[in-house]
Amino acid sequence: MKWLRRSESAHRRDPAQDAAVASAFWDLRDHAYDRPDERDGVTAEVVFQAVAGVIERAADSGQAVDWSAIPSLVAAEALGRHNPAPLASTDPNDAVRGSKITGIHFVHDFIEVHMDDVILTGYTEPFGIIGCSGVGPSSIPRLIGKRVDQLSVVDGEYVAIDSGENRLAFPVGGPSAKGPESVRLYRPAHHELGIPSAHWIW
Repeated sequence: MKWLRRSESAHRRDPAQDAAVASAFWDLRDHAYDRPDERDGVTAEVVFQAVAGVIERAADSGQAVDWSAIPSLVAAEALGRHNPAPLASTDPNDAVRGSKITGIHFVHDFIEVHMDDVILTGYTEPFGIIGCSGVGPSSIPRLIGKRVDQLSVVDGEYVAIDSGENRLAFPVGGPSAKGPESVRLYRPAHHELGIPSAHWIW
């Protein structure tokens, strides 16, 4: 009977916690699929070592394990082993470098550039070169599908997205400025990786 009671207890699961764990692992999988460049060199061995280390430390703590937090801890440790740079970098270039430009939206008097899940909003009149053309409503959409090589910031002058020989830049201030903000960059949070949301404003 003791064995039966133990068996029944072992199978008495919390459906909400199970769903949270599953959701956290799916979030990790989706992020890895969308941003493969961040995980170049992260092998299965590194991931399993991270799993073992995280669970071992959780067990040694003597406290109840929050299994829904395990995926984010594993990701942080695996990525930390692969790349010692902080996950929540404050460098705006780190937020977009290597991302794919997935959308260009002309919204009233500003332009949104979507780079995966990061959004750059330009409130001033853009300049630069795209292909063999200047920058305008017909040329800017040609950036869709291209990778971002660099986000260049020259304080007090401009913020530019560089992709190959293409450059889309927004002046900081100047005659086309309509208010105190010229350019805004927004990175959403990735709680499964311990990365908070961030705003950069020029």
